[in-house]
Amino acid sequence: MSNLIDEPVIDFFSVLLKEPIQKKSNSHHLVEPKTATIHETAKKSDYKESLVNKQSLEHLLSQVSVIEKTTKIEINLKETQECAADVITGIEEPNRPSVERNQQALIDHLDNEFQVLFFDVAGLVLAIPLVCLGGIIKLEKLNKLIGKPEWFKGVQHNREQQVNVVDTAAWVMPEKYTSEVKTATNYQYIVLLEGSRWGLACESLLNADKIEKNQINWRKNTGKRPWLAGVVTEKMCGILNVQALIELLDNGMNCQDSVD
Repeated sequence: MSNLIDEPVIDFFSVLLKEPIQKKSNSHHLVEPKTATIHETAKKSDYKESLVNKQSLEHLLSQVSVIEKTTKIEINLKETQECAADVITGIEEPNRPSVERNQQALIDHLDNEFQVLFFDVAGLVLAIPLVCLGGIIKLEKLNKLIGKPEWFKGVQHNREQQVNVVDTAAWVMPEKYTSEVKTATNYQYIVLLEGSRWGLACESLLNADKIEKNQINWRKNTGKRPWLAGVVTEKMCGILNVQALIELLDNGMNCQDSVD
């Protein structure tokens, strides 16, 4: 049986965000940014060769779209892993029963053993179930929109659609997202959320792995951080409730907005 908890999960996740981290080396990244043409990727994915014994992620990355002209990002990685407490006010909140149904629907939808993708954002590792993953694309030049929150990074064209790109570090830890942190965050990829036009900017794709439901401390109440489905304690990371996350983003809400 899975453990259903709430505040202990929140407290544990907060500790993860506040713990200092060691500077990451490039050797920890299983995927290195490359420049290729669309025709080159149609013949063979450049990403397959850079993965280490991760067949599921290799298959996933073989479908990554790489644009001919990628954005050159020359930013140093920042050692930060702290969380913010402020919320965006004055915006209509999603309906609580809807979010709670999303949580239970996620648990019911997942097999007892399922695959997740682990990715890194400013030293914080997050996990997304592969069944909730819409794909992965390379980050390129974004179109900025006026009047959007700071965490709204911009819009990127992908396969006849516009992807709304989230500055994930700014969304997860807005209070600590200083200009220094912003400069130091080196985004390379966009993790697409299935069933939406939202994508999370991330710095590196770590690996795909199988986990079991009983390895996760699932949340019982979804009032605070409804996007956090639970914590994978052995991996020291949070697992996303993608549908709840989509609802928050659709409503322009921040990471700690409550649905109470």
